[in-house]
Amino acid sequence: MRLKKTNAVIALITTVLFLVHSLYQTISYAVSYVNIPLKASLGGILALFFIAHVIISLIIIFGKNDTVKITYRDLNKSTLFQRDFGIFAAVLFIPHVATSMHIGDVVGTAWYYVFQTVQVAFFGALFIHISCSFAKAFITLGILQDIKKEKMISNAVALISAVLWMIMSIVVITTYNKVYLGA
Repeated sequence: MRLKKTNAVIALITTVLFLVHSLYQTISYAVSYVNIPLKASLGGILALFFIAHVIISLIIIFGKNDTVKITYRDLNKSTLFQRDFGIFAAVLFIPHVATSMHIGDVVGTAWYYVFQTVQVAFFGALFIHISCSFAKAFITLGILQDIKKEKMISNAVALISAVLWMIMSIVVITTYNKVYLGA
């Protein structure tokens, strides 16, 4: 259980860092100014926490602990979404970083649209994962114990996530050309 609590703390820190990084990126692209060293610093710190969360999550899911006896079909829908979209986000992490580093090289080519799609899919996977996981982290830490409050928090996080995903997707799709081509 100590590993799950550690992972819950890391996940909450990762969520806050993700929001700071994402909001900075979104605002930067919206105003057509990106501070590359700041972007890289925020992204690097976030990447360390993200990777730690992924590794610990995989140990919890596949390692020898109290979840081993649970079969996939026995998990509830929220837990399935949490795991599936967490894995999807982890798989898209490296393409996301590569895309962020090389998007300026492909503006005006077909790869540009592939890169945009990767970014939008990555954000979506993370926001769905966060929507399913956020309240559960507080339950794991013993901070939240009321099922009604858990549902309320989960619904609020899902709504906020959906709005942020739409805003970030619109900014990615409409402003990358301006930032990288000066158009």
